[in-house]
Amino acid sequence: HYYFFPGNLMPYIGLGLGTYYIDARTYMGIYYIEDEAWHFGLAPELGLSIPFGSSNAAFTANVKYNWAAKTKDTSGQSWIGVGVGFSYVF
Repeated sequence: HYYFFPGNLMPYIGLGLGTYYIDARTYMGIYYIEDEAWHFGLAPELGLSIPFGSSNAAFTANVKYNWAAKTKDTSGQSWIGVGVGFSYVF
């Protein structure tokens, strides 16, 4: 993550790079077609970290856009994820 400025509210941006394993099924009554493949992907992220006083712990909230490229046999996928949680910096 790249934090824009330290303080009580710390907005940040981030970028994930890697692979996704996607297993998709299309149901037609009792039958289905299954497509599964590994996809190259990117995940840009915007977030906000709110530290707890002078400790290394913080409350964190983010929005992440996940993009998985299409492969020879399967279509590409994209989705938006929203996360909240706690973080600790060592």
